[in-house]
Amino acid sequence: MRIDGENAIMLLDDARLVPFMEDQQRFLPDVFTLEFDFYLHSWDDDFYETGEYPYSDYMLFFFNDRNGEYDITNMEILEFNMDPKGKMIACYYQSGSYDRRDASVDEVDFNYGGWSHFALSFNKRALKIYIDGVRIINLPNMAAPQRLVLGQG
Repeated sequence: MRIDGENAIMLLDDARLVPFMEDQQRFLPDVFTLEFDFYLHSWDDDFYETGEYPYSDYMLFFFNDRNGEYDITNMEILEFNMDPKGKMIACYYQSGSYDRRDASVDEVDFNYGGWSHFALSFNKRALKIYIDGVRIINLPNMAAPQRLVLGQG
């Protein structure tokens, strides 16, 4: 699909994106960045015409287990959710020792009707997430993830 002449990937119906890597079970190094632009169209017109919000949640999952099953007790996981219709962001980290940390941001000023920039930085144990240059998540101590999945739900 194209938006304003730019190529874009549209996520629909619980879509999941997994980078195609040689080793699908472990492909993230101890230091990495992830950046992409995302577009949220203006919801006012759709909401007033149909009564339905045009958004679902957008998710980023990090796994350090070997197969991504949630019921494995020794895995660590990070789940990052952007909820444009609720104007909020939530981030959940849980380790195998059941250390769970939650971070959420209410009243996020998303750029409806335009492009925004997502940037994530991981440096051995510290994770930072930015939207349009503003840091919204800071986890100073977490296990290094092995792989990621982007999705919509």
